[in-house]
Amino acid sequence: MAAPGGSSDAQRRARNAALKDYYGCKASSEMADNDLYNLNSPHFNPDMYLHQLIKESSLTDLMDTEANIYKQIQSLDSEMQTLVYENYNKFISATDTIRKMKVDFKKMEDEMERLAENMTHITAFSATVSDTLQVRRDEINKLSNTHVMLKKLQFLFELPAQLKDAIDKENYQQAVEYHLQSERVLEQYGTAPDTASLQGLRAESAQSITRLVAALQDRLQDDQATPEQIRESVQLLLQLGQPAETLCSRVIAHAQRRLAGDLAQLTNQVELARAAADSDRPTELRLHLPKDVLEFVDVDCSSFLSNLSLFVTSYKELFLEPKSRCPEAAGRLSDCVRSQMDSLLSAVDSRLSLESAAGGAAVLARALDRLYRRLQASAAVLPDGDAYVSLMVFLCNSDTIPECLAGMDLIGGATERRCRQSLSQLCAHLQQSLSAVRQALVVPAPAPSSAEPPPLAEQLATFLGGLAEQIRATVTDLKAFIQPELSFGVQARFRNTFCRQHVRETVVVGFFRHFVETCRGFCDAAGGEKTSPSVLLLLSRACRDLDTSTVHYLMNFVDDLLRIEDKSGLTPLADINSEVRAAGQQLINHFVRVQGLAVSQMLRKSVATRDWQHANEPRSVRSVMKRVVEELAMMDAQVGSVYEEGAARWEQHNSSDSSRRPYHGPGSQRQRHEWSSYAPSQVDSGLVANIQKLFSERIEIFAPVEFSKVSILTGIIKIALKTLLECVRLKTFSKFGLQQIQVDVYYLQVNLWRFIADEKLLHGLLDEVLGSAIHRCLQPALMEFSVVEALCDRG
Repeated sequence: MAAPGGSSDAQRRARNAALKDYYGCKASSEMADNDLYNLNSPHFNPDMYLHQLIKESSLTDLMDTEANIYKQIQSLDSEMQTLVYENYNKFISATDTIRKMKVDFKKMEDEMERLAENMTHITAFSATVSDTLQVRRDEINKLSNTHVMLKKLQFLFELPAQLKDAIDKENYQQAVEYHLQSERVLEQYGTAPDTASLQGLRAESAQSITRLVAALQDRLQDDQATPEQIRESVQLLLQLGQPAETLCSRVIAHAQRRLAGDLAQLTNQVELARAAADSDRPTELRLHLPKDVLEFVDVDCSSFLSNLSLFVTSYKELFLEPKSRCPEAAGRLSDCVRSQMDSLLSAVDSRLSLESAAGGAAVLARALDRLYRRLQASAAVLPDGDAYVSLMVFLCNSDTIPECLAGMDLIGGATERRCRQSLSQLCAHLQQSLSAVRQALVVPAPAPSSAEPPPLAEQLATFLGGLAEQIRATVTDLKAFIQPELSFGVQARFRNTFCRQHVRETVVVGFFRHFVETCRGFCDAAGGEKTSPSVLLLLSRACRDLDTSTVHYLMNFVDDLLRIEDKSGLTPLADINSEVRAAGQQLINHFVRVQGLAVSQMLRKSVATRDWQHANEPRSVRSVMKRVVEELAMMDAQVGSVYEEGAARWEQHNSSDSSRRPYHGPGSQRQRHEWSSYAPSQVDSGLVANIQKLFSERIEIFAPVEFSKVSILTGIIKIALKTLLECVRLKTFSKFGLQQIQVDVYYLQVNLWRFIADEKLLHGLLDEVLGSAIHRCLQPALMEFSVVEALCDRG
């Protein structure tokens, strides 16, 4: 019983050793196997392990070791049982598989035995057939070679007829194949003196080949030939030995003729668009409506680029891929493509220049995007090389082929032109708005006590609102060129130039500067057309509102909409506000001068046309003074509708109507008695007046005014009273003339103080007027104040 067990253990050890040797773990396992005291070692010796354990361990350790070994045995039994349960199905399936494999291998062995028997029979039969036919094999080979030679001779004798038939049927490919099959034989045997028949065949074949070459060359001259036919003809001519340089020139000439037709179609569409845009052209020239820019790109430009791409692709395969065939082919293609692309971009640029801003930027943006994509697709077929890089740089002034061929220079020019059209549109809207304002302000201004809203304020709100809305709409429309779905709109270089330079600087900043220039043009005295003072007032207030809020709002709107974050190199907002503020100041100053001169004209005529030396005793205030006060009241209402009141100096001192001091004339009460008893021999009135001027502040008549109602009215009144003063200095007065001036001056003092910013300024000017009248009077005698007051109250 021990022998079988020992044999099984030996086999198991041998198998384990082989596995360990295969997996490279032999060295590591030998140390464990040699350990006789290791429970997991195959060389474990239980007697030696037990002897060592009894010798080295105490009774307690022995009991603990026994308990530990017992637990391990139970754990291993449990794991073994679990492993068997878990893999029971696998064991059953493995057993079935092994049983089935035994059956399959038995069938396969039977089939292999039958196959071996069949192969043996076949080998024997083949050897029998070979032995039987061995005698006739050489004869059959000779007959076969003779048959092949006869067929070749038959082909040679039939060659002229076959060539003629193929050429007549325009089956040029078959004719070239016939020629190539017979060319070597005819060249080799056609010149021998004993082969006269072959010489005749060679001559007839040469004539047919000459005719074939002529037919293929005629096809190259046919403008109706398709690119496939041209390509086939060139390939066949190259196979027939025609020079590649000549064929290269003819292919380029044919492509130029075909592309010239496409360019003519492009040019025709440009002329139709120009005729439609020109209203002065005859009606019959405008009957044929041109294609819109989108259809122009989709149909005409795409057709041209497709034909050009087909030509370049075919040319590359014919002449460039075998580079040794024609060394000059690349340069010729470069010149041709340069010329054609230059013509295309010129025609497209002409068509884009005729696109008006009224059509909206979205259609133009889509057209440019499609053009850009088609040009990029065409760039893919162009060959690489220095000639083509220089070509693209020449076309678009760029450093890379894709950017150039995509026509970014053309697209940039089109978008810049559209921005300038938008600027012109804004300028035209400004002129229309100004015309509407002028027409609306023709109606007379409402009375100061009218409950209706002043038309000037309504026109101002409409004018500014319309400008702001038009700018927003224009910028929003131009944003169509940088939409993310546009292939060129996402390029950083184009986006930066378009948003910063074209839209912000050219359109928005350019419009503000045009507005400033327009406003300054109204202030130009040599402008020819006289501007209404109401328009000047409205524009000055518009500049004020632009400076304080509107410009800042619109510039921020543009920067946010176009995502302009870097403001370096752009016009600062402070510069725009400064220019607008300066234009508003110039307008309001001009308004003050115009209105002041209008009032001055009435005062000058009233003084110049009256005979002051023979004047009657004053009975009332002159009507012109009443008219002046009425005009100033209307101006006050007009200015007050758009400007705030402003702080007057007498208001700052908390003065009231009850504190309005009565006007007694120049000087104090004591001086008034002296004027009433004045005689030239008694007092030097000029000396008194000069002494008073020494202690009075210098009055700037044409000083810049502030943007407030009281400051504007003060400027007008200063001009009017200065004119009255100068007119009085040029006249000579009698006693009654002087008293009339005294009544008029007091009337002005009573009625003008509410319009003036500084009451002392008003008193100073009126004192000078009355003082000049006294100085120019022959019999200076002032009227009693009570009488003057009564006359003014009556007036």
